[in-house]
Amino acid sequence: MDYLNIMVSNAEYFADSGFLSREDLKGRILEIFDRYPSIDGSSISFEPNAFDGKDSLYINTEYGTSINGWASYYFLMQNGKTVFSSGMEENEEEYIRDYYTLPVKKRGMTITEEPYIYEFKGFL
Repeated sequence: MDYLNIMVSNAEYFADSGFLSREDLKGRILEIFDRYPSIDGSSISFEPNAFDGKDSLYINTEYGTSINGWASYYFLMQNGKTVFSSGMEENEEEYIRDYYTLPVKKRGMTITEEPYIYEFKGFL
């Protein structure tokens, strides 16, 4: 099974189970990401309240975006180490871009993009 399918199946399991925390999700996704050293970065995002229905409890925390508390995480390699960052850009603009809206509009499909350089919170 490839990286994307493993990530998607794990994320769906965590969201559907209803008893696993955002902390558990972070740990599992970091574990998977670390097994694929050829991947420089990845992200995972859930629709508002779709992960655990607790977005408002996570506003501007390690496990929620700064404005709405949505479950959205970036994982990337920086100087040989895995870096985790919660949330989208400060204005949550990513939620209106194609790479977010296309998978939402086409539920059940994994959407991938060609690799590109993207600066996120000071990381490349």
